[in-house]
Amino acid sequence: TLGKIQNRDLKVRVGAPIGCKATIRNSDKIKQFLTDAFSCRENLIPSWNFDREGNLSFGVRDYTDFPGQKYDPDIGIYGMDITVVLERPGHRISRRRRAKSKVPTSHKVTADESRAWFVDNFTITILEE
Repeated sequence: TLGKIQNRDLKVRVGAPIGCKATIRNSDKIKQFLTDAFSCRENLIPSWNFDREGNLSFGVRDYTDFPGQKYDPDIGIYGMDITVVLERPGHRISRRRRAKSKVPTSHKVTADESRAWFVDNFTITILEE
């Protein structure tokens, strides 16, 4: 991730690397990572962390909150934003190069379906506000 604006206080320049993005596709590793990430948040997720397409985004303030991680002075303290995108099979039709088309509304994952899926598959509590 590259800096988009300059911030002298944080020593961020335009175009300077300030972060990274990673994609996890292995289902076993995803489940383990999300279980650890939810435990950092004490298994409590506010309902406003879900958008209308069923995506979930939340933050972890410090990497040492993850089980088994210890503080390393060379790294310092950093947090991370975690985004989980849920899609039904066939969603590729909106991204493919040839014969691209829109995904019907009935085929998209809604926020309520996403909340129900996370509650069923992980031991989390969704806080209604």
